[in-house]
Amino acid sequence: MDIKFIRDDVYEKSIRDLNEIISKLSKQAESRDVAVGERFINAMIFAKKTMTEEKEEKEEEFEEVFEEKPNIIKPVISTVERFKKIIPEIKFEDSLSKFKTQYPIILFRDLNGEIIAKSYIEDKEGKFFYHVEEKEIDTNMFDEIKKEFFNKFVKERKVIEDEDFIKKLTKKFCKKHKKEFNQEILDLVKYYLRRDFLGFGKIEPLIRDGKISIIMCKGIKKPVTVDYGGGNEIETNIVFDNEHELNILLTNMGEKIGESISEENPHVDGTFRSFRIQANLGVSGSGSNFVITRLP
Repeated sequence: MDIKFIRDDVYEKSIRDLNEIISKLSKQAESRDVAVGERFINAMIFAKKTMTEEKEEKEEEFEEVFEEKPNIIKPVISTVERFKKIIPEIKFEDSLSKFKTQYPIILFRDLNGEIIAKSYIEDKEGKFFYHVEEKEIDTNMFDEIKKEFFNKFVKERKVIEDEDFIKKLTKKFCKKHKKEFNQEILDLVKYYLRRDFLGFGKIEPLIRDGKISIIMCKGIKKPVTVDYGGGNEIETNIVFDNEHELNILLTNMGEKIGESISEENPHVDGTFRSFRIQANLGVSGSGSNFVITRLP
């Protein structure tokens, strides 16, 4: 089937329209993208003229053969071959490189619009890493806040929504640790409380990224890895420093899927929302580990 691009009688108008489109795009897009688009569209227009010329040449040749004139028919270069000369070869980046332009993902902001947590992919000498960045909080102060908050949380889970209680708790420990209480600290405390008590702790940012299909932890002091974009296993900057820290998360996972993980029941496998969770508690010398898979 013949492909029709632009009629000859509107060729000049099309050129004007093209220039106007490119001019408008230049104001909103990067120059590299505009340049590629301009080359491609110009190539399409030129190709159309080429195809028209070829058609006219073939019609003339057909008439010459039909009239049995002794003229020699010259070989015609195919349109595909002409395209190769018209359009320069464009090398596409690999699947991870193209995702870099969509990052960082801003996961959380405070009330002032400041970023609390974000994630992005970084390239270190040709190797890709998934990087999670969260605003730091005084760990000593926050550990004390968590302990007191936990005592009330186990009795009444709705306390996570009680902003007055969280505010009083934060003020109390800011005073104890001689820190100035402000909205920024309050927002940080609220973020980390929700992350740790309602979410998946330090891997919560990975859960939030829809392009991650699998999250894997093979043990302590080993980077958590993710399957990103389908078939791309890359390391993250998230590491569990000790078994206690990792086992707290496994206990949290067990609660989410309705199973209690313990030495008597060290393996749990179930679903929570749109995830399948498989966790193994380290026993008899084996280390704790887990796999979280995003369900279709």
